[in-house]
Amino acid sequence: MVEISEIVDEESLLHWLIEHPKDASILIALRSALRSLPVFWAWIFASNLQEKDPLSLRVLRSALASAVFAASPENTSIKNRAFEASKEAGRFMIGGAFSRGDEGAVLALAAQHAGAARSAVCSAYSVFQDPTAEGDPFVIQVSAALTIRSFSEATALNVWKAVRFDCTVHKGGNGFAAPLWPMFQDPLHWLDLKKRLLEDSQVDWSFWVDWYDELMHGKVRSNSEWEMLKEIVLIDNEDWEQGPAHINPMIAEIVERYATKTQSSGSITPQELLTAALFDFSYDSLENVMRAIPMPDDWKHLDDEEALKRFLGDAEEVEDSLKTLSRALEAEGGALQGAGGVRTYLDEICSELARAEDKGTLRVGKLLEYGRFVEAAARRDDIEREFGVLHEPLNSISKDLQELIRSHFANTLARFAVLRELRMEDAADPWDVLRDFRILVDRVRSGDEGQLPALVREDVAVLDDVLDGIDRLTRDIDGAASDEAKDSLKRERDFQMAKVGATVQTYKDQAVQVSGKAADAADTTLKAVKRFDGLSDLARRIWDGVTGGGA
Repeated sequence: MVEISEIVDEESLLHWLIEHPKDASILIALRSALRSLPVFWAWIFASNLQEKDPLSLRVLRSALASAVFAASPENTSIKNRAFEASKEAGRFMIGGAFSRGDEGAVLALAAQHAGAARSAVCSAYSVFQDPTAEGDPFVIQVSAALTIRSFSEATALNVWKAVRFDCTVHKGGNGFAAPLWPMFQDPLHWLDLKKRLLEDSQVDWSFWVDWYDELMHGKVRSNSEWEMLKEIVLIDNEDWEQGPAHINPMIAEIVERYATKTQSSGSITPQELLTAALFDFSYDSLENVMRAIPMPDDWKHLDDEEALKRFLGDAEEVEDSLKTLSRALEAEGGALQGAGGVRTYLDEICSELARAEDKGTLRVGKLLEYGRFVEAAARRDDIEREFGVLHEPLNSISKDLQELIRSHFANTLARFAVLRELRMEDAADPWDVLRDFRILVDRVRSGDEGQLPALVREDVAVLDDVLDGIDRLTRDIDGAASDEAKDSLKRERDFQMAKVGATVQTYKDQAVQVSGKAADAADTTLKAVKRFDGLSDLARRIWDGVTGGGA
C-alpha cells in the first residue's frame, strides 16, 4: 500500500489512486486543473485572439460546472451541465482558437506553457465522462495522473508536494475547504493576473475573479452559496453562448439576490445550530460536571490509530516551532507587550497535541480556536510592531497551523459554514448582544446556578477567549478606515458570536438531558423555536423553556 508521503511521481500516484475510491481521482484531477487556470487565463487575456473573451468564458464555465458537480455528484442536472460545458470548452480549445495562436503579444511564460495548461484542463475534465455512464475507474485514475504531468509541464514546478497535499485533503473529507496550494502559496502569480483582470475595461470579470480567489484560499461555502453556484451553472445554454457581456450581468444579479436574501433572513434553525458547535459534551458523573469532547464529524477520519499517528506526525514540526517561539517570548520577559497572551495560546496548542497523543482523542474545536487566536495575533499591526524580528516566526507558525487544520479537519470547517448565515440584526446594539452572550457563558460556567452540571473551567476558558476576541473585533469595527474593512470585521464578529451560541446551545441541551430536567420543560428549544432570526434573537432565546428565567 502506497502511503501519501511516498507519492513522488506518476507511478506512485497511480498506485495510490487505485487503492482509493473514484472520487479521489476526480478531486485530485480537478484541483490540478484549477491550479493551472492562471497560466491558461493569462495566455488568453494577453493574446490578440478575436475569440479570447468567449474562450475565457467557456473554460471558466467548464471549471465552475465541474467543481460544482464534484461537490454535488448526485445532482443529475449539474452532472449533465458539467459534461456539456467541458465538451464545449474542449471543442473550442482544440479547435481554431488555438490553431491560430498569436503569440506576439502573449506573456512569455504563459505562451510557453499554454498548450500544456490546456492539456491539464482537458485531462481533468475528461474524468467526468459521459453523464449516461459511470466511467471506468481505471480510466479516471490514469486521467488524473496525466493531469498532474500536464500541469507540471505547464508550470515547470515541482508539483508533488501539492499532490500529496491534495491526497491529505481528500482524506479530510472536503476538498473544497482547503487552499489550492499548500501554505497558501501563489507560484503562478495569480494576484498579478487578478489585478489585470479587474482593470479590464471591456469585460467585468469580478464574479470569476472572486470565485477563483475563494478557491485559492479554500473558502468554506455555506449551503446558500452552493445553491447560488448551482443556479449559475444551470443558466440556459442560450445565455451562455451569448458571451461574457451578456452572461456576467446575469450572474451578478443572481449573486446580488442571494446576498440580499442572506442579509435579510440571516436565520438558522436550532437543528442547524447543533451541528456547528465548537465541541460536543460528555457528562462526568463522578464530579457532576460536563466536559468538552470532539464532535463526531471532526473525528471520523481520525478514528484509527494510524490516522491519528499521521496527524500527529504532520503536527510534530509545527509543535517544535510553537515551543521554540514560546521559549523566545519567555526569554523576553515583560519587554514585549502582548507576548504573555500569545505564549498562552502557543502552549495550549502544544498541551492539546500532547493530550491527543496520550489519550488517543483530539478536541478539534479547541485546536481550531487556539489556532484562530494565534492567527488573529499575527495579523495585528501592534503585535507586528512590538514583536519585531519575532513577528516573522509568529506569522509562519500561523500559516503552518492553518495548513495543518485545513488538511486534516476540512469537515469541521465545513460544518461551521452554516453559521455565516446568522448575522447581527440592523437594530441591535453589538455591545448589548455581546453582554447577553457573556451572560450565557456565565450560566454555562455556573451550571445555571447549580441547576445543571457546570462545564469544567478549562473548557469555559475557550468560550471566554472567543468572547474577548469579539470584544476586540467590535472595537476594531469602530475604528475601521473603510466600509469594506468594517463589513469584513462585522462578518468575522458575527461568525464568532454564532459559534459561541452554537456551543452554548449544545451544552444546554445535553446538560438538561443528563440532569433529568428535560421532562420539566414542556417545550425544549428544538420544539419551541423554529428559527433564530439573528444573533440578538439567538442570545435572548437560546435558554427559553428550560430551567426557568431568561438570559
